[in-house]
Amino acid sequence: MREFHLELRDVTRLAESGSLCSVSVDFTPGILHALVGDAGCGTLLRIAGLLEQPDKGELFLARQPLGRLGGHERARLRSKLFGYVFATPHLLPSMTVVENVAVPFFKVPGSTVEAAKARAAEVLDFVQLTESAGVSVGSLSRGEQQRAALARSLVHAPAFLIVELPDTEEASCFLDLLRAAPARFGTGVIVTLPTGMDPVETDRVVTVRKGAVHGEALRLPQRESSPS
Repeated sequence: MREFHLELRDVTRLAESGSLCSVSVDFTPGILHALVGDAGCGTLLRIAGLLEQPDKGELFLARQPLGRLGGHERARLRSKLFGYVFATPHLLPSMTVVENVAVPFFKVPGSTVEAAKARAAEVLDFVQLTESAGVSVGSLSRGEQQRAALARSLVHAPAFLIVELPDTEEASCFLDLLRAAPARFGTGVIVTLPTGMDPVETDRVVTVRKGAVHGEALRLPQRESSPS
């Protein structure tokens, strides 16, 4: 997988909740980045994931500035290079688990049904849902739905996962999967943690308070990426 370095430079975003002021921070593939602190973490996550644009400042992806991109070009980058897992899974209830997971794979040029099935089986095995592949998503527990959403976000081999960690009983187990994803798939993971959750199992911690980055800690040496 090509190395996609993501950088936010002097980013300002004014919002009712979670404003940012001249924030500069970068994210690399291959490790798990945790955002902790106040509501600014959510704003930072959405801007890093190209879901919001800053009022000032610039984003760079693979050293290329993104500020002048139009809506269609930003959507294309989101579709190709990012995967998303939100607190609400947003699965399609009319489809089975494997069908939900396989859909994003068809973004990959030259994809076939056979390749989609194989890739979906791989990521479902990773999230321990192989035996549930053929069932309706409505029959899954909330934690299983979150794992299915994670599998769906990984199926097209994104450079980055943008994740809102659900504040549920399964959050710790879900974080274990996020911790394993960079080594298994070579992706970078950027995740906001629920208030009070210890980020000890993450590689890097970025603390955001009152609109600014107040500290960073690299907990583990950066791992080599493993192409999927």
